[in-house]
Amino acid sequence: MKDKKDKNDSEIEEKEITEEEANDVVFEELDEDGEEMTGRQKKKNEKDKLKEKFEDKIKRLEKERDEYLRGWQRAQADYKNREKELEDYRKGIVKFANENLVKEMLPVFDGYDAARSNKKQWEDVNPDWRIGVEYLFSQFLDILADAGVVIYGKEGDVYDPSLHEAIELIELSPEEKAKDHKIVSVLQKGYKMGDKILRAAKVKVGKLKENDNLL
Repeated sequence: MKDKKDKNDSEIEEKEITEEEANDVVFEELDEDGEEMTGRQKKKNEKDKLKEKFEDKIKRLEKERDEYLRGWQRAQADYKNREKELEDYRKGIVKFANENLVKEMLPVFDGYDAARSNKKQWEDVNPDWRIGVEYLFSQFLDILADAGVVIYGKEGDVYDPSLHEAIELIELSPEEKAKDHKIVSVLQKGYKMGDKILRAAKVKVGKLKENDNLL
């Protein structure tokens, strides 16, 4: 019994020694030919591994940088587009407000034009009052011009159905041929802002007798 125990203790001790020795084993670094590396080769190998590690890290950082940059560029583009949309929206509101304001003011301008159309009566009123009114309306006209409003409709202009509303056709004699298809009288001036007609000019248009397809 004792001999068996001593044998087991010997096997355990041998096993422990073997494991300790195994932990102390140092695996030598080998080169491509399977030979042990020199100290210089080991240092070079360590540098190569360190360099490869840094290069991988740099690539990862560059990738992250590019992703952040693309995200920032998209955000900046979205912000600029949003700013442009808001500016266009603001301009649209201002333009709409200006158009409505001008339309509401048209009866006032029509009244002024009607008063001035009778030159004798206009010149017979108190000069101070007349000059003051003319100055006031000249300021209104400057404001309209600054807002992009164009007042149109003059005698002698060529009739354009997209700009003018023909209230009456005036038959012309052969001697008046030069007035054919032209405005011979303006009943009400036209107003437009940019390409938008706020109100078409109301006019009388001259036509020769044989020109029945004027309108």
